[in-house]
Amino acid sequence: MNLTKLGVAGAFLSFLSVANADVKLPHIFSDHMVLQQNASVPFWGWATPGEMVKVTASWGSSATAFASPSGVWHATLTSTKAGGPFTVTVEASNKVVFDDVLLGEVWVCSGQSNMEKVLGVQQGQRPIDNSAAEIAAANYPSIRLFTVPRIMMPTPQDDVVGAWQTCSPETVPNFSAAAYFFGRELHKKLGVPIGLINTSYGGTEVELWTSDEGLKKIPDFWERIARSEEFERAYIANLAKWWDDLAALEPAGPTWMKESFDDSAWSTMTPPKPWTKEPQLATFLGSALFRATFEAPASWEGKALTLNLGAIDDEDVTYVNGTKVGSLHAWNAPRTYEVPAGVVHAGKNVIAIHMLNPYGEGGFNPEAGAIPKPVDINIANGDEKVGLGTWRFKIGLKQDQLKPMPTNTTPRHAQLYNAMIHPILPYAIQGAIWYQGEANVGRAHQYETLFPALIQDWRELWGQGAFPFYFVQIAPYSGYGPGPESAELREAQRLTLQTPNTGMAVTTDITGVLDDIHPTNKQDVGHRLALWALAKTYGQSGLEFSGPLYKSCSTDGSKMRVHFANTTGGLVAKGGALKKFTIAGKDHKFYPASAEIRGDEIIVHSPNVSDPVAVRFGWSSAPVPNLFNGAGLPASPFRTDDWTGGTFNSK
Repeated sequence: MNLTKLGVAGAFLSFLSVANADVKLPHIFSDHMVLQQNASVPFWGWATPGEMVKVTASWGSSATAFASPSGVWHATLTSTKAGGPFTVTVEASNKVVFDDVLLGEVWVCSGQSNMEKVLGVQQGQRPIDNSAAEIAAANYPSIRLFTVPRIMMPTPQDDVVGAWQTCSPETVPNFSAAAYFFGRELHKKLGVPIGLINTSYGGTEVELWTSDEGLKKIPDFWERIARSEEFERAYIANLAKWWDDLAALEPAGPTWMKESFDDSAWSTMTPPKPWTKEPQLATFLGSALFRATFEAPASWEGKALTLNLGAIDDEDVTYVNGTKVGSLHAWNAPRTYEVPAGVVHAGKNVIAIHMLNPYGEGGFNPEAGAIPKPVDINIANGDEKVGLGTWRFKIGLKQDQLKPMPTNTTPRHAQLYNAMIHPILPYAIQGAIWYQGEANVGRAHQYETLFPALIQDWRELWGQGAFPFYFVQIAPYSGYGPGPESAELREAQRLTLQTPNTGMAVTTDITGVLDDIHPTNKQDVGHRLALWALAKTYGQSGLEFSGPLYKSCSTDGSKMRVHFANTTGGLVAKGGALKKFTIAGKDHKFYPASAEIRGDEIIVHSPNVSDPVAVRFGWSSAPVPNLFNGAGLPASPFRTDDWTGGTFNSK
């Protein structure tokens, strides 16, 4: 299989040929994993076709399965109440044992950059509030963390690179801050192990996280999906030709990737590392050629092998004995390429990499996306590995000598589902938390359909019913501009609460700096998501889990009466009179309004509107309103109308 990356990031992940193969499982199963307690827990993987696979857990459950003609097997264990550590053993012709396995509560944590934002220092972003102290205190052996690498792919993938980690000051800095704070609160309040699967990617639209089949149910996307297949085929062909042309133009000559090529005059790099750590490449932007040799034992002759290169920055085309085995247009995404049967022979073999770095740091990066330790760069036949520690290299063409790389104009959809959700299906979970929407600002009307469609899509694909899905309403941000787009997106999120078993954390009061799209207070984000889970999923009584939510309104002469749900402790105006209310008549012109609390209602009026018909609250890019309930939770922005546009008058 030879795929070329679609869009701005991705990975090439394929599994070994299953002919006469050892039993294997995807990386979502590893030591230190948390499995959902009191549940049917699916296990799956690959084995020799027809082979019997037995899965046994030390808590007393076992199951058997037979590998299909394509080598895929599925088995289901029954888990007990929270506890551990346990072991899980998978046996066929070989044995795989997972140690330090806990039973507890498992949550998927997904979205874009505000979910992705890590607890530790992140270049170019303000740090999380009190991050140093939070990291130092993160000793929670029963909280386990799994991060899915940031990957896009045009087709559904079967696996991701990663492993479960125990939460500690050493592991938590590179984990999602919002997800960690959510999981920490659940762990403290429930007293059970917590498993958090972080699968998030900054700057991404909701449709990227939804499957093709899910999107095909939305008429708006029928034509877009049809166009994508045509655009993608053209892009892959154009990009492959671009690389072939570049390979032929390199100063080393067109045969530099061949097995017989003499690279004895090239420079040496030991071990493989980023260009910034190699003096000849430290400031170079452009292409470079890399070659490594390895000795293959006779038993590898004719076998399909796996080439593990770790992450490479930015793009590569990789050859084995002159045969192209993989290509990836990515940034620091792990490379795991299948080497087809018959390419490698006994004795000396050559791996050649055409590497491109158009800006920033380039080269090998064994630590990027490597969990819990740097990737061992090697070529492998099952458990047999040959290390690739020494490489010869030659600088190629400078960036300004290269022809422009083909642009991918394929409409983006499903690629993150393919690479970051599909590989972990159907791992047993309790529910999902979600922080996304910024990338869909400007298409709020469509988001009203897309977001509920994603929730329904995931629920169908996981096959666990209408599991809890709790999400964060996007925060105020002045960079959205003066238009109504971000307010309309928040409204689309609020309307998604009509989807059963969902909940929304409001963030209008935790913005910090309004010109930063990434609020640094992720503690309250995690806390508010946890309130929904504790109250609605785990049935803890006496918890108010939401701020005031608009319920209905009525006209009372020249005033509007607005009615709310979730008013535990009464409605509260923090810091003075209520603000951020506007009111309009039939002319659709909104004016600043006075607002007064009366019980569970708010009375809104303005001397400029004698016959009001509509009220809006917090209806701007960066609203910081002051309406709360007695539990200290803020009210969601809302509008009572469904008008397109509407003008605002400041006087």
